[in-house]
Amino acid sequence: MLKSFYNLTKSYTKTKVVRNFGLSKLINTIERHLMPGTTRPGGLLAEHEVYDLLDVLKVPTPLRYYHSVKKQKYQVPQSNDLKNCEKVVAKGVLTDPKGRLVIHKTDLGALEFNIEPQMMGQIVKKFDERFSAMKGYTLEGVLFVEQSKIEKSLSGELLISAYQDDFFGPSVAFGLGGTTIEYMKEIMKPGNSQMFIPVLFDNASFSDKLQSLPVTELLEGRVRGVKPKLRHEKLLAVLEGFSTLIETFSAYNPKTNLIIDEIEVNPAVCHEGELLALDGVLRVRKKDADLDYQITESIKPLSKIKNMLCPQSIAIAGASTTNEKNPGNIILRKMLQKGIKKENVYLLHPKAKTINGINCYPSVKELSRATQGNPIDLMLIGVPAKHAGPLVEQCLDYHVSESMSIISGGFGETEKGKHMQVELEKRLRKLNSNLIKRPVINGPNTVGNVCNQYWSKLDQKMISGVETVFTSKSSSTGKGNDNACLLCQSGAFMLSRISDLADLVYPSVSISVGNQMDLSIADYLEHLIDSPHLTSFGLYIEGLNKGDGIRLMKLVRKATRMGKFVTVYKAGRTKEGADAAKGHTAAIAGDYGMFKTLLEHAGAIVADGFEEFNELLITTTRANDWVKPLRKVPKNKKIGIGALSNAGFEKCGIADHIITDESKHVLQLPEWSTRTMKQLQQDYKDFRIGSIVDIDTILDLTPMVSDKGYDQIIRTVLSDPNVHFGILSAVPETEALKTFEHEMHQKGSLLNRLIQIKKDMPEKPFVVVIESGPLYAPFVKALNVAGIPTFRSVDVASKISSKLIQVIRKY
Repeated sequence: MLKSFYNLTKSYTKTKVVRNFGLSKLINTIERHLMPGTTRPGGLLAEHEVYDLLDVLKVPTPLRYYHSVKKQKYQVPQSNDLKNCEKVVAKGVLTDPKGRLVIHKTDLGALEFNIEPQMMGQIVKKFDERFSAMKGYTLEGVLFVEQSKIEKSLSGELLISAYQDDFFGPSVAFGLGGTTIEYMKEIMKPGNSQMFIPVLFDNASFSDKLQSLPVTELLEGRVRGVKPKLRHEKLLAVLEGFSTLIETFSAYNPKTNLIIDEIEVNPAVCHEGELLALDGVLRVRKKDADLDYQITESIKPLSKIKNMLCPQSIAIAGASTTNEKNPGNIILRKMLQKGIKKENVYLLHPKAKTINGINCYPSVKELSRATQGNPIDLMLIGVPAKHAGPLVEQCLDYHVSESMSIISGGFGETEKGKHMQVELEKRLRKLNSNLIKRPVINGPNTVGNVCNQYWSKLDQKMISGVETVFTSKSSSTGKGNDNACLLCQSGAFMLSRISDLADLVYPSVSISVGNQMDLSIADYLEHLIDSPHLTSFGLYIEGLNKGDGIRLMKLVRKATRMGKFVTVYKAGRTKEGADAAKGHTAAIAGDYGMFKTLLEHAGAIVADGFEEFNELLITTTRANDWVKPLRKVPKNKKIGIGALSNAGFEKCGIADHIITDESKHVLQLPEWSTRTMKQLQQDYKDFRIGSIVDIDTILDLTPMVSDKGYDQIIRTVLSDPNVHFGILSAVPETEALKTFEHEMHQKGSLLNRLIQIKKDMPEKPFVVVIESGPLYAPFVKALNVAGIPTFRSVDVASKISSKLIQVIRKY
């Protein structure tokens, strides 16, 4: 895409400067065109009013004439613009019983074709009589449009729109349109029928996506046998206009008083190398100061997350005098075992004086008095939702804590709790003007957090945190790579990952965010992303808070540029899944295909399933040393994959999954250099397989090659200048390899040799595949513990390696 397009789409800071497109000079004109919509129910402009606005944006529109029934009755001027047309189309502009403009005209008989220009007056009369007889409907006028131009342009219907996305902010969409749009979206590969551009994300790689979109290639004649119908610069001009318009009239522009919720042209067609609008819808409204607040960076006091994860003082509401398995009691024991002094622990209880030797206070007021008005670090609330809401209000009134964690459910998950949560959210927004007295809140509906290590920016050192999970059982062994962070909207998902990954991944920070009433996954990621010890972030997302989509994109891009990995599993990808997630956390993001495309565009690795999520966490915590060597390879050169196996089916599996439509621009199987080919011939001769198999781009070692042979051939492959990454696989059920637990540590074993290769050749990262059952699990675990990503299936290894390499090469 033209460079100017990205100069247009920078986020607002203190003021907005509109560049290149020159919209600043047209603001007053555009506002005049928008004002009629602000007085109508639904905020709609009539179709002819949309065309008038498109004219201002220099988007081609059809030849037309609008006839107002109120002003001119049935007398159509002879000098109208359509007098020389052969045929015209008539479109009734009418309002329904609620005063809203009617968009879908066909069902009401407000659309007629093949009209001769001299008959326009009669059509106006016909429409007026028709809708006068329909109770509640009022004909405002009739729009006449030249028909001949439409008939010549029906070679393909397109969609061009700009809209305010709740999660990704002002966005532009382009792709296939017309009445078949939903069908085409369903049958085509994700991202192939349309593309979405969040205009606040100024990544020039959208240019590549636009160029490669199937409909663009067809329209611009870049498909064999297809003549060009659209000039690329004309497409760019329209997209530039739409992007600037939707950003200027968005909540992200503090200077605007109007919000354009959407402007859609569907269909548009190609005509004389340009895009011609054949229909137009626009919704506009006046800015609402309470609703239309948007930021791309959090204004919450995120530094107080430290108080939540590493508290020195704590209060608990919900501990029991009789039930030691009560969540509050479990958390209390954990705090005391962690070493928090008893005098810094406070309990809220309506009747008890003490619980387990800790003083209790009957109200928030009495608690505040006990602390002499000094806020404690963390308030944990585990009482029923009907009591939790008022309790949070009181805590805010007295500023009793710098952070809160609300265990209680029943807020956003139920209709009754929604109002209470909305009121609390409003209260917190008001506190943004006084951040000293504003706490940060985790939850509601959280199982708690686990913080083993926390990087203190203030102290510039690692400090120990606490665990506030209200289950007594521990799902972690305390072993594994600790460079990971889990941010999950489901507490059960978080605890399951900690258990599933035990011994291999030991996350330093694991947070169950619950309903994200205040702190969201994006907030935590923003706060933790600079932690030097965290290089792998695992996100489980059911829904997004307003504006968090664009924030996540920017944070993911930042992490990726830093050489860190962000793995995402997005729940609610089907209608059934969306309904399930909505019942759980009450916050659902938009279309899954759009979410996946945009997050991957920013650099996220979107997992297809829970098992892949686990594999990605294991791999990314061991892939830090991949980044530097793979980014050293020139951008114009593909990453060469050196692959080998002792089983033919694995050769096929690697070939099927490593080079795909998505990866073919980044990865390739190597052409062996002359030196490598000569050495491979010698290797095959040394280990007596030269007469059995040929040397191919993926090497077949047969079950005959020993530990020593694997070592020698792997070194040959990785030494090739055209190889930058290795996929090294073995089916271990052969007498030639020492892969059983009792022999795998013996001198000269494949395990020891692979570990040594990693040390000797750090500039050539690789993964290992050991494709067999539980008898070989100790071998797999030993390699993973040694820092070598090791898989049980060659197709999974190939898919994940491909995804990670593409992310590394993105920036």
